Amino acid sequence: MGLLEHVRPFSRGNEASRNALATVARRRVGANGERFWRAGEPALDFSFVRRGLVKLVRPRSGGRSDIVGIFGPGEAIGVVAAMRGDAYPVDAVAATDEVEIVQIPRGDVIAAARHDAELALALAETCADRAVRLGDMHAV
Repeated sequence: MGLLEHVRPFSRGNEASRNALATVARRRVGANGERFWRAGEPALDFSFVRRGLVKLVRPRSGGRSDIVGIFGPGEAIGVVAAMRGDAYPVDAVAATDEVEIVQIPRGDVIAAARHDAELALALAETCADRAVRLGDMHAV
């Protein structure tokens, strides 16, 4: 079983795209409370959770923060910022004792999407799902 076979949006791309992206993927591990990135850092990678839980946290003034979402194995994180080439708007923080994320350089994902229509569509749908999820959170 391939590294990206069950990870949306990469699972929708063709096998050649998945294999090419898997060769440039980097694994990072962390423990509870460790940050994988901070708000304001450039989104240079598409990331997903391989093991454990990651919480996305929006820092506020006075040292407080809001949890924007909690993501588990197989879920993509930071996709919208990476797709746009923006800075991350939130911190990504390990929320369990053992966390592993996989990061794929933005340039490689964008290049693959230019040649793989299914991957491009899956990336767009993932971004749209995140927008709907955020809208749902604000409707409460």
